[in-house]
Amino acid sequence: LLYVAPLPLPSSWCKTGVTEGVAESPTVYVVTPTYRRANQAPDMVRLSQALMLAKVPIFWVVVEDAERPSALVHNIMSRSGLPGVQLFSRTPSEFRKHIYGKGVAPRMKAITWLQANAVLPSVLYFADDDNSYDHRLFAQVALVQRVGVLPVGLVGSYGVSSPVVSPSGSVVGFHDAYLPSRRFAMDMAGFAVNMRLVLSSQNISLPHKEGALENAFLESLGVSIHDFEPLASKCTEVLVWHTKLKPKRFPSRRLLRKFNISASSNLPLLYNNILDDEQ
Repeated sequence: LLYVAPLPLPSSWCKTGVTEGVAESPTVYVVTPTYRRANQAPDMVRLSQALMLAKVPIFWVVVEDAERPSALVHNIMSRSGLPGVQLFSRTPSEFRKHIYGKGVAPRMKAITWLQANAVLPSVLYFADDDNSYDHRLFAQVALVQRVGVLPVGLVGSYGVSSPVVSPSGSVVGFHDAYLPSRRFAMDMAGFAVNMRLVLSSQNISLPHKEGALENAFLESLGVSIHDFEPLASKCTEVLVWHTKLKPKRFPSRRLLRKFNISASSNLPLLYNNILDDEQ
């Protein structure tokens, strides 16, 4: 059963950082797969605040890898004031091992929803919640006619993943340490596609195979390197970084019992708010 909880459009685009005179810009559909972990709240808050600063219309599609929607994600989306939708799609148990590609089920759920609901003109961008984004990125993404490509910082042994751009401004190759033999050797945050391509493609593919998502997705759209439009000053700047916080632990209620912390203090409620996903 598809869960959809549309969030209301702000009373004014200015509320989300869009200034008067640019409200007619194409909408950027930002797709964020997410899952429950100790770092989820700070990651999602950081991403939401980057989106709030964007100077173009944003529609945030968040898909949880879970059996049900969480209050944490709902509340973060609600507080952002951004229009969006909260979905969920659990990764099948046989594909949860590290050897398989992450976030496939949530991304496919988002694509299915977009193909039924997206409005043109618009652009699709996959924004994982463990990356860091310069808000200027989204204004450039909004102008993509087919496939916009850009560098991603802090990726792999090179420290950056980037398209290779010729002096004439054409994309001629890829600079990426991870599986460089891929036809499109890029990070998921390194491209955006015009929604026309998504809506006209009937067989979009995202395989449950580590390292294969980006290449398979772009190939299933029927695009070639000649369709790529270099963003970020012809791929000479970094506007997104694969920061990924060091994994942390959730606090444990055992500490409350160990130190005999009284219910009359704030601490039991604080722990409950964190662990019960109600913040």
